[in-house]
Amino acid sequence: AGPLSPVLACGANTMEHCSICLEGLDNGVALACGHRFHAACLAQMASAVGTAATRRGALTACPNCRAVSRVALVSTPVAAFSVGDRVSALWGDRWYPGVVDGVIDGGGYEIRWDDGDEGDVLAAHVRAEAPGPARPPPR
Repeated sequence: AGPLSPVLACGANTMEHCSICLEGLDNGVALACGHRFHAACLAQMASAVGTAATRRGALTACPNCRAVSRVALVSTPVAAFSVGDRVSALWGDRWYPGVVDGVIDGGGYEIRWDDGDEGDVLAAHVRAEAPGPARPPPR
């Protein structure tokens, strides 16, 4: 058996995960081609590739199949977390626990990870920390 065709490979998780950020897709925006993504991910991608914005959005290519669709450019997200809030933030392909150290203008957070490292993370890649077992106190 040979490798999957690109159409089958990209369509396998179309409804379950956003192929831009690779996170679960509870709800999302469907493009004309049928592929779905987080609205914030699409808007960020459209801005990054330099598509011209109009009152009705921007024409941009689907990241999966390159079909051109109109994307609504969402406004800058309002901060959902405050300094000191415990969160999980996406870094690479994993979620790590940390604390919000600052809110960045334009939709992001400065995160202090539990291991002491720090980094800036887009708002779309930060979520409330899932409740879990109590953590041992730091040594």
